[in-house]
Amino acid sequence: KKLMAEFLDKQDNSQYAGLLIIDIDNFTTLCEKMGNTFGDGVIQSIASDLDEIFYSSDILGRVEGDEFVVLMKYIRSAEDIDKKIREIQDVVRRTYTEKEMNFTSTVSIGASVYPTDGDNFDELYGKAEKALIYEKGNGKDGYGFYDKDKEGDYAQYDIEVKHKRLEQREKMVRSYQGKESNSLTELAFKLIEESKDTDSAINLLLRQVARKLD
Repeated sequence: KKLMAEFLDKQDNSQYAGLLIIDIDNFTTLCEKMGNTFGDGVIQSIASDLDEIFYSSDILGRVEGDEFVVLMKYIRSAEDIDKKIREIQDVVRRTYTEKEMNFTSTVSIGASVYPTDGDNFDELYGKAEKALIYEKGNGKDGYGFYDKDKEGDYAQYDIEVKHKRLEQREKMVRSYQGKESNSLTELAFKLIEESKDTDSAINLLLRQVARKLD
């Protein structure tokens, strides 16, 4: 984030740049079925694939358990972003096998354009995230650019996605009920690492601690 923010702060709006949020589809389900170690292997494989298709001048980082963010510098137009996104989808799509189970990796992507959609990292990230949430709400393995005319739709999908994430966290908490106390420590790290809403994760964890103390 720091490198991206510093680059954008030095720009004078004369050159385009693109910010992409790349979210691995069904990653939580993958870890539940095949284990966290297998999930980490998939993450490393996708990170390596992404690293190969971007220019060395671009900035690529992992910001969540299943999410990457990329700043594409010095692009000519949104069409350059569109072409790169299609390349990402082609490169990432592959099938992994573990314990006679298969997982085909796909990604959902939200994009925003500098300076059209904003002139700083936080603004561009927020708008790319809106586009991402909208795409995931309409089906995975897709991509979309931020569109100011969809603000009403973005707000509705944001509410629905946050509710779904809360349900997933509560399901995770229930799965740890009745286990030994060291499982609570494991749960704490898992909730906070994977959560895109840290406050909700902490609240759920505190409720679980309260149940154990009753």
